[in-house]
Amino acid sequence: MVRSALCGGGGCSVYRFIQQSATSPSLSLSLPVSLLSSCSVPLPCSLLSLLAVHAVRTCEIVGLGNTQDQREGKKKDDSSERSDRGGEDMDKGKCTWSSWRGQVVDLLHWRDLKQSGLVFGSVLLLLFSLTQFSVVSVIAYLALAVLSATVSFRIYKSVLQAVQKTDEGHPFKAYLEVEIALSADQISKYVDKTQLYINTTMKELRRLFLVQDLVDSIKFAVLMWLLTYVGALFNGLTLLILAVVSMFSVPVVYEKYQTQIDQYFGLVRTQVNSIMGKIREKVPGAKKKE
Repeated sequence: MVRSALCGGGGCSVYRFIQQSATSPSLSLSLPVSLLSSCSVPLPCSLLSLLAVHAVRTCEIVGLGNTQDQREGKKKDDSSERSDRGGEDMDKGKCTWSSWRGQVVDLLHWRDLKQSGLVFGSVLLLLFSLTQFSVVSVIAYLALAVLSATVSFRIYKSVLQAVQKTDEGHPFKAYLEVEIALSADQISKYVDKTQLYINTTMKELRRLFLVQDLVDSIKFAVLMWLLTYVGALFNGLTLLILAVVSMFSVPVVYEKYQTQIDQYFGLVRTQVNSIMGKIREKVPGAKKKE
């Protein structure tokens, strides 16, 4: 109906311009002067055509504007969601790496008997194996044992899924999705701590060997002399086994008898400090500079 009303003489030109305006966003909103002059239809018809063009373009502009606003709003929502998710991941990472000390303390204090017993037994078994076999052999046998267990379990789950006609996926999927990578900040943090410990140790050794404090150097010499007897009785692996046993036993004993142990250690510390004070008074140049 619109085409039949506009066609006739120059009206078809107006109708064609409406179609071009509706399909071309870059087309001007105003009718060319040559188009109006070529129309043989009355002037009101041309004005109505012009209004129709403006109405079509106005609706188009409004629709495009709303669509653009919706897209921008969606982008903002997506970016804010990613930021929140990233913040949660960072917090989760911080919580994971900040709680490992508490887990070690709980492990050494036997809060969970099964977990502590499993770790303690595994470490002792590994150390005793090192006393009988070389390090390469122990690592190879350990890797073969783990691979045998994982491959057997994978094959068993695959056969079970084929028989039951289920699709449970990879049996170790939960462990494969666990994030184990260290961030650059975490690596830098631990490298800085290691550097601090190394520098402190080097400064302390320099102080002891160059006799900055005579009494401290004598105490260090006595300690090294005692270690010569320890080294004659035990090798490195035996000392490591004793250290592991002490790590899993001393915290429990100290937690149970903390009051008595602190009392005895206080008495021993007082006696040692008294003896060291007397030595500093009698040995020339042994007094600490204040």
